[in-house]
Amino acid sequence: MPPSTSVKSSEQTQNLFANGTIGMLLGGDWQIPFLQQNMTKYKWDVTYMPRDVAMASDLGGNCLAISRDSKNQDVAADFLKFIVSEENMRAFVTAAQFLPVRTGLMNQELAYALRPEAMKIYVEQARTIPDHLVRTVTMPIFSKINAAMADELDLTFTSGQDPPTTAQNLDTKIKAVLGS
Repeated sequence: MPPSTSVKSSEQTQNLFANGTIGMLLGGDWQIPFLQQNMTKYKWDVTYMPRDVAMASDLGGNCLAISRDSKNQDVAADFLKFIVSEENMRAFVTAAQFLPVRTGLMNQELAYALRPEAMKIYVEQARTIPDHLVRTVTMPIFSKINAAMADELDLTFTSGQDPPTTAQNLDTKIKAVLGS
């Protein structure tokens, strides 16, 4: 991996993987279309995230919401009901290469447009997300915690900051964000 590569780099890691600069990418299902189109010189596949005692994954994604100030809340609610119906969600996630958020779809065989075998691994990995992680990353202040993590990890990976200092700095910064 090039020494200039960092958590905060402007260079996208999927580009580095696709052009063979790095040999491994810790990424997600949303990158399959890009890799399918751009990683033509090398063969690639997916596997589970590294683990020690138990499997786990990280939580990402997008959401749809209705503002309490919306002038058309009923119409917006009808749209949300439409878009999250099982049939419509199945059509969307299989065409767009996303993981379903409906539990019922997580347990079905889905006909993904690209790399369906790889998508099975992503779906299985998504089942390992622990509830405490969901509660943490959906906190309104998590973006501040995530920024602190990016800053400290960048110093570790690119500037030689030692792991104990990184851990101590993260502990201090996260406690400050949490107000403890």
